[in-house]
This record gives sequence, C-alpha cells and structure tokens, in this order.
Amino acid sequence: MAFAGPNPKPEPYKRVKARRGRQESKVKKSVREQVDERDGYCVIQNGGFSTVGKCDGASEWAHIGHYRRCFTRGMDALLRHTTKGSAKMCHKHHAGYDAHLFDLVMLSDDGMNGDFAVRTL
Repeated sequence: MAFAGPNPKPEPYKRVKARRGRQESKVKKSVREQVDERDGYCVIQNGGFSTVGKCDGASEWAHIGHYRRCFTRGMDALLRHTTKGSAKMCHKHHAGYDAHLFDLVMLSDDGMNGDFAVRTL
C-alpha cells in the first residue's frame, strides 16, 4: 500500500465566507430591485389594507412566511432570497409583522407575486 501523503489543508473559512457573501449579494440585489418595482414603498399600503394602520418610516425588505431568516439560514442564496417570499414594507408594518401583530397569507402558489391577504392576530 503506497503512502498517499497528508491530507491537503481546507480552504480558509474566511475566504469561503467572503465568496459566499459576494455570491449572495448579487442575488439579493436582483431580488430587491424586482420586489421594489412590484411593491413600491409598502405592500400593505399598495394592497389597500387599512386594518393594520397607516405607513410610517423607511421602506424595508421583508421575508414572508417560510422564507423568514429563522427558516432559511444556511440555505443557498437562490432558494433563500426570492420574490415569492419577499415584500417591501414600511418600518412600522415590518416591525408589526415581525412582532406577529398581523400575518400575510399567500392565497396562491405564486406567494407574494400573486394575491395575498392580511390577517390580524
């Protein structure tokens, strides 16, 4: 049996993480532009849902449903960041959504690209 030599060192994690970040930033930029064009300032305001109050604050990118960060950490960027699971909301509505004061219910398989409803909790 011949000696195969020592195992090669793995690539430094710092370099791997930086590469992943650069790849993910391209996906994020593309998805944010598409969602911004679709939703405008706030998807709640554009949908005419006045049950959760008036808009306030800066427009922010939000992940909806099973596309929230707690469900998608460690996933590939193309699966994690999609227009189907993203929406633009003002700061007030984004904070309310994250605090589970209301929920966005997707009414079709198209996710946020299709019809949705606001359900107050």
